[in-house]
Amino acid sequence: MNTGETLVAADGDALARIAAHLVAAWAREAAAARGVARVALSGGSTPRAMNRLLASMELPWSQIELYWVDDRFVPADHPRSNLGAARADLLDHLATPPRGVHGMPHGPSLERCALDYEQTLARGFGLAGPGGPLPSFDLLLLGVGDDGHTASLFPGDAAVDEVGRWVVPVSAAEGREERLSLTRPVLTAARRVAVLAQGASKREPLRRARQQGPLGEVPARLVQQVQGELLWLLDAAAAG
Repeated sequence: MNTGETLVAADGDALARIAAHLVAAWAREAAAARGVARVALSGGSTPRAMNRLLASMELPWSQIELYWVDDRFVPADHPRSNLGAARADLLDHLATPPRGVHGMPHGPSLERCALDYEQTLARGFGLAGPGGPLPSFDLLLLGVGDDGHTASLFPGDAAVDEVGRWVVPVSAAEGREERLSLTRPVLTAARRVAVLAQGASKREPLRRARQQGPLGEVPARLVQQVQGELLWLLDAAAAG
């Protein structure tokens, strides 16, 4: 079990600053070591604040490829699109564009788009596809929902147990849209995973995520299976 390390910031603003500086350092390190840094982004308020700070920092963007952990199945110009948020906060402000921006697709078929994104991963990492070696991100960012979900893997959904695919379609449910999400094997194969959480509402889901128990009950427990480095980046309210 990977319990990881924990870094606690004073408040949300400090958390965003620390996260931005760590992401920048990790991206530079990966780019220097392998010539390319492959980073998987998440949505949410904390990553948005972090992205706005990254937009003004010096990074080797021509060596950085951006992917997404998950996204709602909406067009990129939709207000709830994670790709659209990253464009507004980060991508549209860069003088040098990233080496690659691989947003999750939107089209007529949720299943077709999931398969297409698997092929995007295969091409980007030079792999054959599901059934062979897994893509291993240099850095993958996750959050924890109030219900214990992470990425778009929700309590009680069969997608939590999927191990044969890299990307799964996630059906709509009450209060949420259809989505696409990376699967547990891909999430846990990353070289470095950072879990960002802020606010008192995250305290209980974080406690449950760090306990042992069924993944179907608290999908965020999958981070205990991360093969690389694991860092919990929390503000004081979330950490308690």
